[in-house]
Amino acid sequence: MTSHSTLNVSKQLGSVKAVLCDIHGVLFDDGDHDQFPIPGSVHALNRLSTSGKVPFRLVSNESACTPDTVFKKFQKLKVDVEKSQIFVTVPAAYSVIKERHLRPFVLVHKNVQHCFDDLDQSNPNCVLLGDAVDNFHYDSLNEAFRVLMSSPQTQLFALGQGKFYRKGGTEELCLDVGPFTKALEFATGKEAEIIGKPSKTYFGAALKDMRVDASEAVMIGDDIVNDVGGAQSCGMKGVLVRTGKYRPSDEDHPTVQPDLIVDNFAQFIDILFKDG
Repeated sequence: MTSHSTLNVSKQLGSVKAVLCDIHGVLFDDGDHDQFPIPGSVHALNRLSTSGKVPFRLVSNESACTPDTVFKKFQKLKVDVEKSQIFVTVPAAYSVIKERHLRPFVLVHKNVQHCFDDLDQSNPNCVLLGDAVDNFHYDSLNEAFRVLMSSPQTQLFALGQGKFYRKGGTEELCLDVGPFTKALEFATGKEAEIIGKPSKTYFGAALKDMRVDASEAVMIGDDIVNDVGGAQSCGMKGVLVRTGKYRPSDEDHPTVQPDLIVDNFAQFIDILFKDG
């Protein structure tokens, strides 16, 4: 593994050589048309980026935007980040389907539908489900159901399994892709392959990109199951932030116990540099 600086971050985390960070709910929340930075998050990420002390990757289940769009959002917010440091699910899904020579029925957000246009979608033998928002309705879900029932070999892929997220600029909660995935699993008796968190393959790609072992990295997120629990199941430490979709009950989750809980990403960076 490549040698990196090591920071001792509290007794709960031990030494840290790399940071994985969620985007939505940790750095900013998305509204219908704008981004709403979580207070202190932009400055904190810029501190991490410019310090050069530890590498980081932004690991998100974002399935309504391309990497270019996410990068432009960061540019608009004046965040010092490279496009190569952003991991989102759309290109990962495209690669999986293309490499397996599958023909997808694509049910995703209108902003990313074009990303799959060059794939053969005739007579589909798999279903790809993302955070389709307004594209989720009875007819589209029923069509996905029919494709899945057309053959025992037809596969279901989901871009994450989040339950809900918070819309930026409001306190409104919105259903994520997870509930729709579960509905199709229940109806068909099939199990979805998750492309995104908490998949070990997805986390592993970011770790490999930084050339660090899981035991040397920490994941910070607002989703107690997919961010924190997913990271811990891969051998990383998991940090929960009290922003985004966080709920006080997350701190007493029956199966996932965060290694550290912080008020926000800025507090985590303060701890990182103070102890480093």
